[in-house]
Amino acid sequence: MKSRASARAARASHALAIFLTLLVGACGLPQRERHPRKSPYFHDERGRPTEPLELVVATYNVHGLPWPVLKDRPEAMVRIAQQLLDVPAPNTPDVIAFQEVWTPWLRSTLTRALERGGYEHAHFYCSWPFGTGMLVVSRLPILETNLHTFDADAPWDRSGMDWWGAKGVGLARIEVEPGAVVDLYAAHLVANYGGKNSNDDARTAQGRELAQFLAATPEHLPCIVLGDINCGPGDAEFEPMVELGGLDSLDETGGLDHGFWRRSSAFDCELLEQVRLKNYVEQDGRSVILSDHACRIFRLRISPADSRSALPSVPNRE
Repeated sequence: MKSRASARAARASHALAIFLTLLVGACGLPQRERHPRKSPYFHDERGRPTEPLELVVATYNVHGLPWPVLKDRPEAMVRIAQQLLDVPAPNTPDVIAFQEVWTPWLRSTLTRALERGGYEHAHFYCSWPFGTGMLVVSRLPILETNLHTFDADAPWDRSGMDWWGAKGVGLARIEVEPGAVVDLYAAHLVANYGGKNSNDDARTAQGRELAQFLAATPEHLPCIVLGDINCGPGDAEFEPMVELGGLDSLDETGGLDHGFWRRSSAFDCELLEQVRLKNYVEQDGRSVILSDHACRIFRLRISPADSRSALPSVPNRE
């Protein structure tokens, strides 16, 4: 009886610790943001790139769960930052969309470490009560942001830890050169835990909401989507999102983490190279796991449709 009581007490203690950690890490009320259609960039073709440009973007779910669920996350954030800083040119990311950066101290650890590499701009997508876990870090200025948290969600008993964090899609309007912008969307959809907890219906609905939110980007601006979609080609919930959003996949390797380009009559997008980083590093003769996901990097050439350029593709590198 004593051992069972001790086990129950330990579980209660851990549950309380998780709750208090999340409570302290709550980012407060959702940020007040201008409606996308009221942005000065939504009209008059303001911000339209007029010359071809290269942009390197990345998506990385860093598994930043709070203590005591995981105890090594601060050290992992430092290693993840160094891993990204070590990516050689020309594949060094300009903009990185992170998922599952749940607590303020993990966010500050990660952003401070990346500042050494010139990532001076960052935005965390805040939502009541515990945030979205989505963080965009950029070498380039972030001019505007906007967040849509999904109305569709899986019940708490089918979505595990996912239920405590708001799933959604956030816009980051990136100034790629003076007077020219690219719209980047960071997204995270509910996970598939298998069996009755597959959450396919909720993820399908979230995918439709994501596709609809892309209307925040007018036709005269380039549009990229990055994130942990928790599904892929061949999954029933994947196709409606891609079709409704007018999306082309940038990812040649499959998996749950993706990059997309929204098809446009105004721009062409060419994937020059794709890099997948390892989700571990070698240290003192052993492998140190960084995350349960791997970082995906996409080097893109974006060209106005009236200035198409024949630049040969670089083979995909894994």
